[in-house]
Parts: sequence; structure tokens; C-alpha cells
Amino acid sequence: MIWAPAPTRKLLRGYRGTIQTDGYGAYDHFESDPHIQVIGCWAHARRKWSDALEEKRQKETYPVILQFEKWMYETATRRSQNSRIGKAISYTLPLLPRLSRYVNDGRFCIDNNLVENAIRPLALGRTSCSVGTTMLQYVPPSSTPWWTVARHWTLTRVNG
Repeated sequence: MIWAPAPTRKLLRGYRGTIQTDGYGAYDHFESDPHIQVIGCWAHARRKWSDALEEKRQKETYPVILQFEKWMYETATRRSQNSRIGKAISYTLPLLPRLSRYVNDGRFCIDNNLVENAIRPLALGRTSCSVGTTMLQYVPPSSTPWWTVARHWTLTRVNG
């Protein structure tokens, strides 16, 4: 790759202060300028690590999932389906293909706890609305004002 420091030098001529950049080599010459402090970008560095970790996760995690699957099949024949382990196996085995897919893309987490925690107050509020002794089992249309506000609040919490 060809580094082009001339345009950056021209653009920042006379500048004194701090510049934040990615790893592009055109900014390297500012490291020797006593009037400019160069700071890096962790988002760019994180992407490189995410790629590396994704590759590692695929190589190391998936074999563990396969071992776990084998163990569940072996254990299922020796345990009652009504036992806690039996119930856990009965729940997990059908979901295993879905549970395993996160290893294919480093952007995905092993769980959705962030979303679950964000929507919990809404779910609790919705089921707490009672009419007499009957719980309100009604999901309002998106045009309902409180539902729209609650949805926006949840998305805001999730997205920061």
C-alpha cells in the first residue's frame, strides 16, 4: 500500500493539538511532530481482534459443542426425561443447531441477555396489568401510545 503523508501534512499545516486516527500510514509522520499528539482508534484495532477471535472461536468452540452434543445423546438414554438433566437435554438438543450458529460470526454473542434484560421491565409491566383477577394477556398494536413509548425506551436502552 502506498502511504501519502503529503495531503495530511498540507491539511494539518500549522495545527497544534491531538489527532485521532486509524492505522493508516499517512499519519505516521506526525509521531515525530512535537506539536501534535497522535492517538489511535480502538474500534479499528478491535475489528482485527474480532476477526482473529472469530476464527479462534470457530476452531475451538465448535468441537466443544460437538462433544457436548455427544454427551447429551449418551446421557439421554441413561436418564429419565423427567429428571432435571433429562429436561435440560430435552430442551437443548432440538435447539442445538440454532445454539451453535453464533460461532460462525464474531458479531454475535453466545446469549441474548442484553436484549432479555432490556425488555424485562416491559414484560413485567405488561403482565402486571390486571383487570380484576385476570391478567391482561393483550399485546396492544404499535399505534398505542404507551406501547410506542415503551418500545422506543427499550430500543434506546439496547442501542445506548
